[in-house]
Amino acid sequence: MKKIIFAVFSVLLMAACSNTTNSSNDGNTLPDTDEINDEQSDLSNDEAADNTPDEDLSDEVLTESDETADETTDEITDEEIPDDPGAIDRGEPVHGRVILQSYPESDKNSAWISANFYDKPMRLDAFSPFQPSIQKLGLKKGACSIFIADINAACNPQCGNDEFCNAESKCEKFSVSQSAGKITVSDTDAEVSMDYSPDEWFPGYYQTEFPADGLYSQAVITASAAGETLPAFTMSVKAPKYSDITVGDNGTVNLYDDKNTEIKWTPDGNDNAEMLLIINFGWHGAPPEATIICSAKDSAGKIVIDKDISVLAPLAGGPSLFPHGSYLFKMTSVRKVIDGKNIELWAAFVYGANPVHE
Repeated sequence: MKKIIFAVFSVLLMAACSNTTNSSNDGNTLPDTDEINDEQSDLSNDEAADNTPDEDLSDEVLTESDETADETTDEITDEEIPDDPGAIDRGEPVHGRVILQSYPESDKNSAWISANFYDKPMRLDAFSPFQPSIQKLGLKKGACSIFIADINAACNPQCGNDEFCNAESKCEKFSVSQSAGKITVSDTDAEVSMDYSPDEWFPGYYQTEFPADGLYSQAVITASAAGETLPAFTMSVKAPKYSDITVGDNGTVNLYDDKNTEIKWTPDGNDNAEMLLIINFGWHGAPPEATIICSAKDSAGKIVIDKDISVLAPLAGGPSLFPHGSYLFKMTSVRKVIDGKNIELWAAFVYGANPVHE
């Protein structure tokens, strides 16, 4: 078993603890009332095409509202096709995301809106958004990939105050939080807006509560941005069907060096629903030591974490100091290219998936 130790530079400590990525990160998109402003397997720069909403959406919902968006669909090579035919590659960093999510294990009566936008692609799946180049792809196998921080990375001379040392031992500019103006999220019965905060240390959108009825009744969820640094946009997606899911052994994902790990659920028959597993290693004072990202269609019924991926993961389990969150998302989503940036809307149910690797 290989234990990975992540050498954290002081500049990264400052970036990850705050809600910004220069001297300021906006909140994370992963759930937990204290941790949710986070919110996902290769590091390609290809721009992804829009995810297709359910066929029974109205023409109004399916109509693109941002006519100026430069949307492209890149040809996928054989090497980019996941080994698991039911898998959906969710490892690509994105510039921004709006997510309406509920945590049924704790409260089925409420949901939360989170939003993050940056000038460069980011990982939005930990306690705070972080630079993807801090990690390297360790292995991609089946529906899963593991990204690992390079313990040998070091920059000489040292990086400037607005830079960090990436996994290639090169100084790189921190990403900058961007505003898309007022964000309004709505469903059949509710509408909630949130404004961008230009705070010096914590710029961004602060998580906002939203009525959960529409999410649990498969309503069409719409997110509209008034536009500012990022141009105005509107996206809509139909919420997935709620499922009562317990991840692994009562919310624990056991990773083994000598056998595979299976996460199972009962499919609901909707191919537009996806299952996304995010397992982060490390504590919130620094970017994750490693991240496992697995994705599959709901119809697949399971995600398999190959033992070859598990053996690369750091040790995990037992008491820890504010660890990064790890979760299974049941979700539907749509993606647009807005002003050359990949922006997503998710509607999701989120279930705890605490890793144990001994």
